[in-house]
Amino acid sequence: MIAGIAGYLTDNSAIISDTYNTGDIVCTKTSGYYIGGITGYNYRVAGIIVNCYNTGNIIANKNDYVGGISGLGAPTIMNCYNTGTIVSSGEKIGGIAGESSADIVKSYNEGNVSVSNCQYGYVGGIAGSRRSGSIVDCYNKGNITATGLYGMSYVAGIAGRGSGTCNNCLNYGTIYVTSTDDIYVGGISYEGPAVYCSNCGDIYVQTSKGCYVGGIFSNDSTANNCYNSGNIKVQVTSPTSSNNYVGGIVGSYRKL
Repeated sequence: MIAGIAGYLTDNSAIISDTYNTGDIVCTKTSGYYIGGITGYNYRVAGIIVNCYNTGNIIANKNDYVGGISGLGAPTIMNCYNTGTIVSSGEKIGGIAGESSADIVKSYNEGNVSVSNCQYGYVGGIAGSRRSGSIVDCYNKGNITATGLYGMSYVAGIAGRGSGTCNNCLNYGTIYVTSTDDIYVGGISYEGPAVYCSNCGDIYVQTSKGCYVGGIFSNDSTANNCYNSGNIKVQVTSPTSSNNYVGGIVGSYRKL
């Protein structure tokens, strides 16, 4: 567990407030590490991370939980931001949290997120993956580049994959994805619901298999007072590929 402030937390009442990291974090190990600009591993731990920021770059090799603020965590994250670049080949990578199990509120990411040669990737401008919790009043301005993905993967401007509402969230970053397997790409998230959310970033996807691409969601979600102004370009390189769905708001919606 590697972090700018606390690598490993087990205290359910932990409060991390008004702290920051400006140093680069580089992990040369290829797996097994949880990496964050503020905290690394605090899974199943309640508490709060508030008024914290990271400006250091994070180079994480092929480690699976990497975030600008938290690698893997259950604390609420509030009034936090990341401007550092994040580079990894791991699975769950986010500008604020690699994977989150609580609310992320009034936080933003302006650092670019770059993932390459990753199997089963979950990549987001705010959270790579969400087990629970909502994302409220957050925005992403970092560009998201996910290339050489294989295995079913999820990439989005706010949350790569997971349950919970996105409320009043914006993505300004460009999303660029190449994959040799099924891929889900959304300007905001894989699924929602979403309320008062917007995507202004362009989305570019190249895949040789199926794709679900939407300006707000990639798949099966409801959007209320949401809009997309980003351009969407999808290139399917295999003539036998099927199940390709692209929409200005949602790629595929099959719920009745």
